[in-house]
Amino acid sequence: MALDVLLVGGGGREHALAWKIKQSPRLRNFYIAPGNAGTSALGENVPIAADDIKGIADFAREKNVNLVVVGPDNPLSLGIVDQCSSLGIKVFGPTKSAARVESSKSFAKELMSEAGIPTAAFRIFSDFSEALDYVEAQKMPVVIKASGLALGKGVYICRLFAEAESALKAIMIDKVHGDAGGEVGDGGGFNCCCADSLESRCLREVRKCLSFQKLQTSGFKGCDAAFVVVKSFADFIDFCFNSIESFIVIC
Repeated sequence: MALDVLLVGGGGREHALAWKIKQSPRLRNFYIAPGNAGTSALGENVPIAADDIKGIADFAREKNVNLVVVGPDNPLSLGIVDQCSSLGIKVFGPTKSAARVESSKSFAKELMSEAGIPTAAFRIFSDFSEALDYVEAQKMPVVIKASGLALGKGVYICRLFAEAESALKAIMIDKVHGDAGGEVGDGGGFNCCCADSLESRCLREVRKCLSFQKLQTSGFKGCDAAFVVVKSFADFIDFCFNSIESFIVIC
């Protein structure tokens, strides 16, 4: 059976997905919304924003799309899977409630804690002064992270207290990430998680050659990490716990 497929997203991730989907011998019509210059060579780009979940669902229904594949996390957090499913459209991706594991870091940390899943210790705050007092008492370096979706820009690796203070102010006072620090975009307060993690030791930001003021966050780009070869999972766990540095993530 030939399939008409709609891929949602317009980044490098979606280009890779489009490249692989295009290889299927069952593929008939292939749409990418909104797509990019690279995906235009693989399918038909459709000018619908990835977070326009109603527009995406309506287009899929109009074109009798057999399968919707969702790449970005933002439309998932907005409920695109729920929207398509309610119209009888098959879609690959987690529901809005399941997507909270990604869209709310504080929810994810609490879930792991309650389920007994190994994770770094954490604390959650919604008050700037309380968060600042807690950070001041921690050993540097720390990592501060906004809880919600911030396009990979919500992480602050802070080696000095002044950097941590600036990060807290940016998230909680200046609200540079909008609702990313609030639960489910309600705009009410920012959450702060404080934890121990490997990232402070293992992660080396190439872009840290620039000043902290010029470039504060990693965005998971422009960085690499040292590696260690281990022969077993147990050795890996031992390495992890023996390599812990103070880590603060603001959620």
